[in-house]
Amino acid sequence: MKNTTPPDTLTIEAVLEQLRTFYFPLPQSSYAQMDLYTRLNLARTWFNTHVTGFTIILEDVWNETIDGQTTIDYQLRSHNTKDESTPIASDIYLNRKDLNGVWHLEAYQHSTLWVDDSMEMIKAFLLGNGWVQTP
Repeated sequence: MKNTTPPDTLTIEAVLEQLRTFYFPLPQSSYAQMDLYTRLNLARTWFNTHVTGFTIILEDVWNETIDGQTTIDYQLRSHNTKDESTPIASDIYLNRKDLNGVWHLEAYQHSTLWVDDSMEMIKAFLLGNGWVQTP
């Protein structure tokens, strides 16, 4: 996973290809043995370390779709425009409210990937929100 290429010299194609290896691992890849939750977090760590001007953030939504569930969305955020993408992926957790009215995450349920292997949504977001390719 270690990339020795300075962040400013990564091409958009290289970024998309690296994300593709996490999101859609080849069967012989070591990533193919990992669950989606683990791969999503590895991708977020890699992206946030290597890509300048953008971050993959976690946005939590409590009880919006189903009472008793929390959705944690993985979204891109541009440092330049402050725009956020639609979710790339989501984790679902059960939740509960204690006697003091404080909500707590409970058991992890599953993760869902919302992008396809073309990565067009990610590419369009990056290009539309300040991607700068240094020659």
